[in-house]
Amino acid sequence: MVTNTTEIISYDFFVSQFGRGLIAGGASGICDIAFAGAPHAELVRELELQNPGQQIIHEPGRFADICRHMFLPDASTCVLDMHGSDFQIEVWSELRHIPIGQTVSYLQLAQRLGYPRAARAVANAVAKNRIAFLVPCHRVIHADGTVGGYRWGVARKSAMLAWECEAAANSLQMH
Repeated sequence: MVTNTTEIISYDFFVSQFGRGLIAGGASGICDIAFAGAPHAELVRELELQNPGQQIIHEPGRFADICRHMFLPDASTCVLDMHGSDFQIEVWSELRHIPIGQTVSYLQLAQRLGYPRAARAVANAVAKNRIAFLVPCHRVIHADGTVGGYRWGVARKSAMLAWECEAAANSLQMH
C-alpha cells in the first residue's frame, strides 16, 4: 500500500515593525518564518527547497491572526512544526524558554541544555532555526555581550532586542 505523504504547506507574507517577511505552516503548525532580505520570490523558492516533495501554496490571509499577535509582548504561543535533528529541536525548544527582554550566551545555552562543552554545536543549531522570532534565536548573544550575527541581519536583531527590553520593562512597571 502506498501512502500519500505530501503535506500542503501554505504561506503568506507579512509586514511588522521588524520588516517584511514570509510565514508558512501546515496541519502540524508553523514551520517557517523568514524576514525578507530578498525579494518575495526568493523567500518562496527557499521555502520550496526546504520542503522537497511538499505542495507549497500561497494562501493570503491564512496567518493573519498569528501575524497580528506574534509581535506583541504578551503574544500567546503558537503551535510550531520544527524540522531538524533531535539536537536542533532540543536547542530550539530551549530558546522558547528564554523570557522576553533577556538574553543568554551560546555557552550559557549549552550549559542550560546540559552540554557545557558544546557551545559551538549549539551555535550551529541556533543558526539553522527556520522559525524567526517565535523561536527566539535573536535572544542568543556572544559571551562578551556583543549582539553577534543573525540570519536576517544584525540591525534587525538589535531592534528586536531593544523592543523586547522596553516591552519587558513596561510590563514590570504595570505590575
